[in-house]
Amino acid sequence: MFFLEGKTRYAPASPYFLDASHPSRSFANLLERIPAMIQTHENEIRKLEREIPVWQEIVSTPFRKEKIITELKTQLKAIDKRLKDFEQKIVQKKNQHKAKEITSATKSLAKKSRRQSVKASL
Repeated sequence: MFFLEGKTRYAPASPYFLDASHPSRSFANLLERIPAMIQTHENEIRKLEREIPVWQEIVSTPFRKEKIITELKTQLKAIDKRLKDFEQKIVQKKNQHKAKEITSATKSLAKKSRRQSVKASL
């Protein structure tokens, strides 16, 4: 029994390369196929090695949209600040309006109580 170590282990019972009835012929056929397999893998390695500079360039370049994202973030912060300021102004106006209502209500109550006191004294 023999093995060729790698991604796949080939044993005499392997249906792809070995014929169980003629193990020596199967082993010879396997050995004949090894150079073609090596050539195939070397071609694949060369192809991938040609792509390495392209991928290194892609990885090393900064993110192109980074400037746009930072500009949009600053715009968002400015809009958020304007919204908060606007909300504060609305709250202040409501408080001022309530204060005016309270003041006018107390004034009208004071007038009514004066009228009632004047009427009661007459």
